[in-house]
Amino acid sequence: MPSKGAAPALADVLGGQIEMIATTILSSQTLVQAGKLRALAVTSSKRSSALPAVPAVPTVAETLAGFDAVSLLLLPGPAKMPVPVVNRLQQETARFLEQPELRKRIAADGGEPVGSAPAQTAAFLKAELARWDKVIRDSGVQPEG
Repeated sequence: MPSKGAAPALADVLGGQIEMIATTILSSQTLVQAGKLRALAVTSSKRSSALPAVPAVPTVAETLAGFDAVSLLLLPGPAKMPVPVVNRLQQETARFLEQPELRKRIAADGGEPVGSAPAQTAAFLKAELARWDKVIRDSGVQPEG
């Protein structure tokens, strides 16, 4: 069932209109901690330290080998941004992400700061697009509308 975002979808789960959703740790963490929702699994390849250890929240990959799906926050810019500017932004962003308090805060929200170089990010996105394109084609899912 399509939803207009995490908050309405979470409300639908809480209200019993739907049984479960896939959402970010950040959007559901408070409800999990309050005992209103149960985290069934994380989609990343490793367990999250942001979720309770008891009961442990497994990864999907522990049941379905090789499963790995993560969400990304990217810092995009214009396509024709000069390379020196792109490199400087990446370097400063990576330096910013190394601050211990910031890393601690991001980890507490279920994230993992990376600060990849532009070429690494482009290669990762290219591989992810190809991987998910294959998943969609193999599943037979058709666009709505």
